Formats: sequence, C-alpha cells, structure tokens
Amino acid sequence: MAAPDLHKRALNVTALDLSQEMLTLARQHARHLPNISFVHGSTDVLMQQGHQADAIVANMVLQHTSEPEKVLAEAASLLRPESHLVISELCAHDQAWAREHCDDLWLGFSPEALEAWAVEAGLKTHASVFLAQRNGFQIQVQHFERC
Repeated sequence: MAAPDLHKRALNVTALDLSQEMLTLARQHARHLPNISFVHGSTDVLMQQGHQADAIVANMVLQHTSEPEKVLAEAASLLRPESHLVISELCAHDQAWAREHCDDLWLGFSPEALEAWAVEAGLKTHASVFLAQRNGFQIQVQHFERC
C-alpha cells in the first residue's frame, strides 16, 4: 500500500526507506499530502527517535536487508500494544537473477521463517494470504499483531 493510500486511513504516515532516490520519488508522488513524513534509513532510525506506530506496512522490504530477522524485530518493537504489522514478501524461490536485477539479498522467505521471527519478536499471526503470480513467483502477505 502506497503512502497516499495510507494517508486516507491514518492521522500520520511515516515513509521509511534505505534509498534516498526512492524517498525522493515518494515525496514527489505524495507532496500534496500534509500528514506524511519521509525518513531516510532503517527501523533503527525510528527506534532512536522513539517512534511508535499503530500499524506498520513493510512491502517487499526484508529481501533487501542483510538482517531481515532483526528488521522484523525492530519493526515489532515500534508497535504499540495491540497494533499491527503487515509484511508482503516473495515466498522462497530459486530465481537467482533477482539478486542482480532487483538488488535482492534474499530469494524470498518461507512463511514458517517469517512466522517464527514474528513470534520471537512478540507478535502473533493474525492472517496470511498467498498470491500466485503469472511469472511463477508467489507473494505472501502476513498480518501480525503485537500481543
């Protein structure tokens, strides 16, 4: 879900990205919306700022991080009690070309790995959806809730 879509559902939206280029594009796309802030960095930046959230949406994020388990745990720590973390990621695959062409560090994740990391971070599974793509990839959308 893009920041402009989230803007309709939340009082404040924080767009976080490791890529300054992606943040610039997001800012251009959503510059007319007053309640969106843009932060360059990872979840650790928000933790240092004492940021708290009612919901976090991580769309195709973990595959680009060197420590996905740590990022998931940090995202969970940013949630207020009874808040939600929604992660969309590719399921595990063997398409090695994605490393070069998409800058993926990971070739997807098993649903069991994401669920285990979430439980370790104090989250419980709320719902899971799996979407098959025509290109052979499968996308998982995992909805977790902070206990």
